Amino acid sequence: MRAFIFKAAPCAPIAFSMLILSACAMQVQKYPDPTVVRLPAKSRPILVKKIVSQLGRGQEIGSIHIGGLCLRNGTLRWNTGGHVPMLNEELANHLNTELDSAGYDVVRPTESLFEAPNEGNAEFMLGGVVKSLASNRCYPFAGFGNYGTSSGEASVEVEWQLYEKRTRAIVYTATTGGTGKADNGPNGAEDAFYRAVTAALRNLLIDQQFAGRLVRADGQSSM
Repeated sequence: MRAFIFKAAPCAPIAFSMLILSACAMQVQKYPDPTVVRLPAKSRPILVKKIVSQLGRGQEIGSIHIGGLCLRNGTLRWNTGGHVPMLNEELANHLNTELDSAGYDVVRPTESLFEAPNEGNAEFMLGGVVKSLASNRCYPFAGFGNYGTSSGEASVEVEWQLYEKRTRAIVYTATTGGTGKADNGPNGAEDAFYRAVTAALRNLLIDQQFAGRLVRADGQSSM
């Protein structure tokens, strides 16, 4: 989730690319965080295809804090309209690991400098639209010009869509939320976002209707 403009008075603007700063705060939602529920039978192959945002330009999404005491310094605002791609390699790794741990047959596209990604033998593709986002971020060393080290908390609401390649149709939709936190570290604030989306996926995986779409007809165990 790079791509935001971070502007914190009295410091000079720092370009990251998708968010701008002003002066207020937003409540991070606390969603259930269930334990991983393994698929009871063998899974049909699934590929995480796309995650996009559906946030309005200028929408308030959270707050910025700075210094060792993490004192509030401003408000984060979304700086891009329309469907903005959010699925980078790190987020994809988080989501694929979650699916793996739940016993799903995860297809990872092969990347090439010269060819389109190969979707392999995926029978289903999973996509998500981020409908809401709250992100509170702390940069403890901002006074020294260090915006790489950060901590954060975030919550998201994601509308998931499951697409079946055979029928070329969306066969299931559901909306779930997730909350994530990350301690001080390199890009900790972004890691909180990744954890929130992963938690939203975990809440999708406990949905028996979703799981039922992915179980193979032969019913072989995935354990």
